[in-house]
Amino acid sequence: MITTPRLFVRHLDHVDYPAFSQLEGDPDVQRFSGGPSTFSEDGYARLVSDDSEACLAVCAKDDGRFDRMTIA
Repeated sequence: MITTPRLFVRHLDHVDYPAFSQLEGDPDVQRFSGGPSTFSEDGYARLVSDDSEACLAVCAKDDGRFDRMTIA
C-alpha cells in the first residue's frame, strides 16, 4: 500500500461506512465523482467484502482516521 509521512492507504472496512457515506454525499467530492451516489449499509458491506484496489481509504497516520479532513 501507499504510505507518506502524513498518510497511509488501506482497504475499506465495514466500520468505514459512516465516513464513506459522508464523503459520498459531500458536494465537493460529487464534483469529481460524477454526482451523488448512495449505498445502503448492506450494499456497502458487499462492496468492501473483497479487498479491491478500487475500495481504498486514505487515512491520517497520526490517528488512523478516514474522513474528509484527512485529505483536506
